[in-house]
Amino acid sequence: MASIRFALGFALLVTYASPGWAQAPTKWVPITGDIPIFVPAKQSGPLGSCQNGCAMGQTCVEGQCMSCGGVGEPCCAGACLAGSTCLGGCCGQHSFYDDFSQGLDTSKWIVLDEPIGSDSYWRASNTTVSSGMLKLTAKVDATGYNGYSSGSVATQQWFGYGRYRITAQVSGQPGIVPAFWFAGANCSEIDVFEGGGLCGFDPKKMLFGHYPQVSILPGETECRPARQKDYEHTASLAYSLAFHVYELDWRPDRILISIDGVPMYSSTVNIPTPPMQLLLNQNVEAAGRGWPHNQIDPLTTQLPSTFFIDKVEGWTPAATCPVISSTGAWTPASEPERAGPICCPGDCCPGMPPESPECQASQGRVQSKGACSARPRTTR
Repeated sequence: MASIRFALGFALLVTYASPGWAQAPTKWVPITGDIPIFVPAKQSGPLGSCQNGCAMGQTCVEGQCMSCGGVGEPCCAGACLAGSTCLGGCCGQHSFYDDFSQGLDTSKWIVLDEPIGSDSYWRASNTTVSSGMLKLTAKVDATGYNGYSSGSVATQQWFGYGRYRITAQVSGQPGIVPAFWFAGANCSEIDVFEGGGLCGFDPKKMLFGHYPQVSILPGETECRPARQKDYEHTASLAYSLAFHVYELDWRPDRILISIDGVPMYSSTVNIPTPPMQLLLNQNVEAAGRGWPHNQIDPLTTQLPSTFFIDKVEGWTPAATCPVISSTGAWTPASEPERAGPICCPGDCCPGMPPESPECQASQGRVQSKGACSARPRTTR
């Protein structure tokens, strides 16, 4: 399927770049699919504009060299200054950038390294950078919790409202959950994505959601927030087959999560407030911990398994930079609220009577992602 989509994209690119189409309006050509891939239809103007080609990071649009933003977004006239990028047709200022070309910059990143024997999977040795790529690897490890260890990083910097994007290839193994998320000091959380399937492993699934702001209960050190909303999307192809662009647009009045420019999840209620910290990690779900329905399978889970991150970017908000998707500017009407929280079949779901068979079997413990298993704050 991937080869067919590539061939189609190349054919479209050649067609729109051919001389017979030189006068046709330039546009972004979508390759059909559950997650569209957009190919810039490059062409020269009638007077030979762009005949010498455009600089790296620019595209010839209607005879002009322009710098372009994310997949499917319109271009900015000219080039953006250093430290900025084209967002929705205007240049936005970077608040964070790392392409890992200079290795692991510890002035930007905290590498989690928990003591042996602790209730944690994190080992610094599982977090590496090579070939311009951050690699978080889950593996069999006798020193790790339940016999496994993995990698996790958090930014030194805490962030406010803005736009945040990673280019990454997730792993796709049962019981291994790659995640890109934000955490606040008051237990608030935005899950840009958690991969693999909440109610059962499926490499085509991605979970999105957020927690409202709550407080740690007296005498406790763990967050136990009630989940605000969830949405789990199933794509036509496994996310682990390719690199994708995962993006959060976070504003005071709503959050919007997109993959490759396509809106996946939005909310306009109980939006977490700054500051929040950006985290990347691979959770290992084992011995019933974490996601009870998506656990390590000794027969089918292939380890080691690596989450590859090519680039992490953040931009300060700019009122003149609208959120642009493959379907146009986002509006509340175009992307309705998702319902939630998700609760898996057979679990004791929020609102179920205590005497129900599901709740009796679980001894009254509510089985939703936010409450099914308490975890230390540093691991989720």
